[in-house]
Amino acid sequence: MKDNILSQLLIKCPFPEVFEDTETVEGCSFPEPRRKIGHIRADYDGWRWYNTVWPCHRALATQKVCKEIDHIYDALTAPNALKDLTTLRKFCGEHTDACIAKENKDEFSFYYVGKLCVFWIRLVTRKGDYSMYLNAYIKEESYQKYFDFLEKLRQSGETNMYGAAPYLQSEFPELRGSQKKANAILIAWIKTFETEEGDEPC
Repeated sequence: MKDNILSQLLIKCPFPEVFEDTETVEGCSFPEPRRKIGHIRADYDGWRWYNTVWPCHRALATQKVCKEIDHIYDALTAPNALKDLTTLRKFCGEHTDACIAKENKDEFSFYYVGKLCVFWIRLVTRKGDYSMYLNAYIKEESYQKYFDFLEKLRQSGETNMYGAAPYLQSEFPELRGSQKKANAILIAWIKTFETEEGDEPC
């Protein structure tokens, strides 16, 4: 039988640093990791999986990142993986060491390392609740604080954003000796506004 994504899920989190760097995000009740792209909340209605997408740091959701998130979600809910709630409960029952709380054995945490993102997958076996939360975090170095600054600068209308690298260097001491890095961050931010024909936003 061909291996599916379930065989690649981890029980011990290999990226704890992601959860140590948090910030307040508008619209969220609690501080969120700076590297969080967003999460997919899914439930099985007896016939099929359905989901809603909850963005967090939209600037991190590039086209390639969104495609990887979609791919992981599709792999998790594929016929050879967690095809329905019964299968999900069976999988969790076989991995009791993944329980989030030993006194409440209906929530389980798994982790997955992708190419561009890392994922925290929370599975819930109790009835009447959402069954899956697929949380996605950017894998590479986060530029979020720089992106946040550039967005505020753009909204202020103070400068043409194509010439914003000196503003980055003025604001962030770590960039003052590296024009190249400031330019790379600016280019990465500009690319977040680009869309490819036929692509939908994440």
